[in-house]
Amino acid sequence: MSSFKGLDLFGSGPHRFRLGLRRQRLLPEFLVTGSDNRTQFKSLPIGNEELSVEVTGRLVGADDGAVWSLLDAIEAQTSLTPTWAPGVLDTGRGQSWGDIFLVELETAGPFDRGRVVSVGYRVYFQRVEGSFA
Repeated sequence: MSSFKGLDLFGSGPHRFRLGLRRQRLLPEFLVTGSDNRTQFKSLPIGNEELSVEVTGRLVGADDGAVWSLLDAIEAQTSLTPTWAPGVLDTGRGQSWGDIFLVELETAGPFDRGRVVSVGYRVYFQRVEGSFA
């Protein structure tokens, strides 16, 4: 079972994890050193890009109210609420990332209604370097 902070936020339907771009952050040397020599463009590495993970999938419930409850549970972990704090994001398949924040929730399309109700979603997690938490 996948989870964030031990909460099963995505298990109602299919979902997948995607690791964000991993790279070195670079800045033009003149911004770092204060030099006025802008004719020789050199870049300096300033550290790794912050870790990001995207979860996409479908939330599935018996009716509209059940799906809204699932969305509310995810939103309760975003920066829009007082419960915003880092946690462990676990795929349930042997990979996990600690000290990561849930920073964005977006629904993908309208509610689909049939025998069950579902809605697509995208959730974005990011590790904030030099975190204040």
